[in-house]
Amino acid sequence: MRKTCPELLSPGTADGLWTNATPITIIIQDPALAATGSLSHAAGTLPDVVSGTDECNEMDCGPSRGPPDCSSVKLAAQPARGWSRNLHDIGDTIGEPLRFSDALFQPTLPVPCADDLQHHFQYFNSLIYVYYSAVARYYSPSDPCGNGGMYAERIRSHPNWLGHYPRHDTVFVTVDEDKPGIEGMVVGRVKLFFSFKYKEIEYPCALMEWFTRSMDTPDEETGLWVVEPEYDPDGRRTMDVIHLDSIARPVHLLPVFGSDTLPEDFHYSESLDAFRAFYINKFANHASYEFVR
Repeated sequence: MRKTCPELLSPGTADGLWTNATPITIIIQDPALAATGSLSHAAGTLPDVVSGTDECNEMDCGPSRGPPDCSSVKLAAQPARGWSRNLHDIGDTIGEPLRFSDALFQPTLPVPCADDLQHHFQYFNSLIYVYYSAVARYYSPSDPCGNGGMYAERIRSHPNWLGHYPRHDTVFVTVDEDKPGIEGMVVGRVKLFFSFKYKEIEYPCALMEWFTRSMDTPDEETGLWVVEPEYDPDGRRTMDVIHLDSIARPVHLLPVFGSDTLPEDFHYSESLDAFRAFYINKFANHASYEFVR
């Protein structure tokens, strides 16, 4: 995964943003940034959910108006409230103070003149805006769609969905556009949506946890592809930051159940952390069935 993720970035993102230079230390240029960039919450604590907001009431999927168009994924119209705008504070809040910075700044890319760019990576004073969702829009005339055949699904990454539990949706991420269906895709779980500006250009991004395919072919009994969580040598989930353009669309995962029974107090929101393997559910809707081959 570490070898393929740099390829997920659009050319505009790669230019001057990531480098193959030696790892560096991220330093906040202006000490006052922590005060000006932070809002109401302290580092390491999750912001409260604002009840009754549009973010909580919007439908997750449905017809999308407009003519047939290319697929796209865009962040929600407004950033989440209550989050710090500071790189290090956000890392503390999501419980990954170092890995968030590492994932953002240390993928290897063959950027020309990388040595000349290293100075820019030593000082990162851009404000980071966290979002709780993004909307994937794509052509799907077989599902209830707009008059142009377009369909929209909301992808959520929320620390306290509806005030009850975390919700981090799973998505298909494109790694090879020349390969059909799942052959050119990997499955990821969105841990954080965010954006920032660098040299006056805005970069919408997602912090991802990865899944890998368990087999090179679908499961013989179900006909479904099987994926499992990917771990690094230290036993931690692998994480990377990708450009939002790399996300193709949402994907529904079904647990691969064993022979044991689930505890009576088990909550479905824990499924992606509790099970060791998952089916890619191509029967979730018409679009999924046509997309996953």
